Amino acid sequence: MDAHWQPSATIDVLKQRAQLLAQTRQFFAERDVLEVQTPIVATAGNPDPHIDSIAVDLAHGGFDAAHGWLNTSPEFCMKRLLAAGSGDIYQLGSAFRAGEAGRWHNPEFTILEWYRLGFDRATLMAEVADLVMHLANRQLPVSQCSWAEAWDAEQLNPADAGALVARLEAEQFDVPTGLALAALQDLAFSLLVQPKLGKNGLCFVYHYPAEQASLARLASEDESVAERFELFWQGVELANGFVELADSAEQAERFAADNQQRLQQQQPAVAVDQHLLAALAAGFPDCAGVAVGFDRLAALLLGKTQLADVLSFNASRS
Repeated sequence: MDAHWQPSATIDVLKQRAQLLAQTRQFFAERDVLEVQTPIVATAGNPDPHIDSIAVDLAHGGFDAAHGWLNTSPEFCMKRLLAAGSGDIYQLGSAFRAGEAGRWHNPEFTILEWYRLGFDRATLMAEVADLVMHLANRQLPVSQCSWAEAWDAEQLNPADAGALVARLEAEQFDVPTGLALAALQDLAFSLLVQPKLGKNGLCFVYHYPAEQASLARLASEDESVAERFELFWQGVELANGFVELADSAEQAERFAADNQQRLQQQQPAVAVDQHLLAALAAGFPDCAGVAVGFDRLAALLLGKTQLADVLSFNASRS
């Protein structure tokens, strides 16, 4: 008999998850942040070379394009709403990424994303911590360090590619050949640094290198780093936040560079979201935004050690 018809989480856990969803909506309602819904299918994708979108055939679906992508996050459409004058907004819903399956990954996952007008990096980090403690119903220690400082505990220089490769291989990790330094740093950070972050509470890491800025502004006082942060708890990455880039021309250049890197890495290029670029050009408010992996957060809050334990049906049971 096929036992995979059963849910991957227990019914009791799903009830607790529902309560966390309700408490999350209460958190934003009390702050007068508007809940929005944006499309799951888009005719433009995310060219970030670290993210693989799931392509869909739109030829007979009534769309203007023949091909599209399931969204990897609601970011682009939410930014269009911000440019249209929405004010503070948040969204709780599904996002999709190809090839992401494992202990802390599922191809379909629940993302919590929100944007706050006039917030800087520190203010948004504080609100992220407030949300986690609201859901945990207790105070948690909070620490923070720069991306450069995060390497100190491992006594590694992130600019030394040879040392990074040697350390990864010494710890029995496979290192793909030909990685650019930024990709190698990302791999080494996730395997060597990240597992030790947030062991005693919430740990924010900020000022990522400009090469890893994604859609964040560069810091005005030092353009070698970006106004980007990530949150780690118990060695798990929970959130990725930006002081948002508002320059349409610069964003177009970054998208083009991302697609060029994708081609160099033998990944398919992704159609750029021209609607987003037009929205930025029309006038984008000063704001900061963050995306939280809700499933991961729920798992940690409920004392679980894998995503499957808080999902109704994970990928192998869907």
